[in-house]
Formats: sequence, C-alpha cells, structure tokens
Amino acid sequence: MAEEQLFSDKLLPKTLAEVIDHPQALERLNIIALRQSELDGACVVPLAQVGIEAPLPEPKRNIICIGLNYREHAVEFNAAMQLEENIPKTPIVFTKANTAVVGPESDIKPHSHLTVQLDYEAELAVIIGKEGTAIREEDAFDYIFGYTIINDVTARDLQKKHSQWFIGKSLNTFAPLGPYLVTKDEIEWPVQLDIQCRVNGELRGTTPPLRGTPPREGNHRPHSFLFPLFSFLFSLSSLVHRSCC
Repeated sequence: MAEEQLFSDKLLPKTLAEVIDHPQALERLNIIALRQSELDGACVVPLAQVGIEAPLPEPKRNIICIGLNYREHAVEFNAAMQLEENIPKTPIVFTKANTAVVGPESDIKPHSHLTVQLDYEAELAVIIGKEGTAIREEDAFDYIFGYTIINDVTARDLQKKHSQWFIGKSLNTFAPLGPYLVTKDEIEWPVQLDIQCRVNGELRGTTPPLRGTPPREGNHRPHSFLFPLFSFLFSLSSLVHRSCC
C-alpha cells in the first residue's frame, strides 16, 4: 500500500514545472531517489532508452536575459559588431521567446533565408521558483529554485539590423536548454562554475570561474561583472515569476 502511494499518479509530478510549482513534489522525488536500491529499478529508465528534452520545454514566460554583464564580453561584442567601444553603464535587459526553447541535443536550425551570421553563447540560466515583487537583494537567493544551461543562439546580423535584440535572439531553436536542472542547494555559488560551449562536439568557448563569495557571506560581485547579480531581481521581480534569466 505504501509503495502504491509513493508511485501514485496523483502524487508524482509529471513535469519539472510541476515540481517547481509544488515543493512537496520535490520531497517525494527525493524519497524515491534515496530508496532506489530497494525498489528493484522500478523508478529507473535507462538513459539509452529515452530522448533528452529541455528540462522546461515550455517556460511560462519569455526568458529574461542580461546582456554584456561582464567587461570582457562587452569588449568582444563591440568588436564583433563593428561598434565603438562602449561599456554599459546600466544593465542591458532583453528577452528570448519561450517558443525558441529546444532540447540540448536538438539541431539548431540555420534559418539561412534570414541570417548568415549565427553565433552561440553558453550561459547559466537561473530558474525562479516562486512569486515575488520588489525582491530585496539580500532575499533574492530565497527565490531561486535552481540552475540549468542555455545556449543563447543569436543571428548577429538581425541583432544589428533591429534596435531591439528580440528578433535576432528568438528564431525557432535558438534556445537549447539543459540537459539538467540542478536545485540551488547543489551549487553554492554558480558563477564559480566553468561553463563550456561545444558546436558539433568541438569546444568553441569556455567561461572561466569568476572570483567572488556566496551571497550569504556578503560580497557577491565577481571581479569582472559590471553589475551585482542579485540586484537584478529587485527591478525585474514583477517579470521573472517561474522564468529563467
């Protein structure tokens, strides 16, 4: 009877979005994970038998992004776009359409009838887990559910052509997401991660870990970031409910 309740369709979440919406669902999954050895593989499907999709294939809102938030990338961007050197004095905020999300192993469509300048950027995506308005910087960490990886694919010629970045960032398949969504307790301070981008298996870019201390310890502005990470949630908290940014 207890096993039937543990695996009941009424109690088990069917998607990660349901896990985010209902904290008790994550607790139930943790119980199952801890009991794998005694459940005779009942809760395990071999990876070779499944296709890996995005952890959140249909985000409830567009993906909110912060552009050029570290000095090295701002310099690189200006050179690539043939612009005068201009280091942002205020955060650059843009969105990618949620319809651009695909799985991490999906092909990226070239859209060759629209662009001849495809680009890629491996980025950390922050998953917001609960509602909030005017979130204080010191409370921002409490609103984070976890983290995943996104490839911020861009049509640079469309980005340069339009004054807004939305079109150049939002063509179909321009947001490969995943494969994993990691809860925040697994990664104390995510900006210290080494994030890599591979195109057709070839390493094309890497983000070296940034210096800085976790927010609970006070100083949480890594050396090359232009703006403090968690200050964004104060100004964006009316928009980021259950989105990734």
